[in-house]
Amino acid sequence: MICNFYAMYLCEWYRTRDQNHRHSLTTFRNFLSKNHLMVAHHAVILFVLVPVAQRLRGDLGDFFVGCIFMAELSTPFVSLGRVLIQLKQQHTLLYRVKGILTLTTFLSCRILLFPFMYWSYGQQQGLSPP
Repeated sequence: MICNFYAMYLCEWYRTRDQNHRHSLTTFRNFLSKNHLMVAHHAVILFVLVPVAQRLRGDLGDFFVGCIFMAELSTPFVSLGRVLIQLKQQHTLLYRVKGILTLTTFLSCRILLFPFMYWSYGQQQGLSPP
């Protein structure tokens, strides 16, 4: 979450940077005002939902919590893509490798992960397929 938030800020900074190319409080405020829902989304998940879920569940559900965190594995590659686009580096080998990694991690960690979770739960509970 923090990595994704920082990458979003860097994209905003590159898009609006001034003549001296320095980070400023004004740039950060503009980023927060333009992206207040996305910032709130990340802040609530990171600082409210994760601690509450960790506290309330006790020792239960580590597998499922780990799977939900695995679903975020593709996010840094998506963020890297945005940064490379801002830097006009779409023609580079890094951009192509990033694309392959994005597709691979998105497929395995966002799409195939959930059937695996259901299958694993069924195995743990002794359920057989229909």
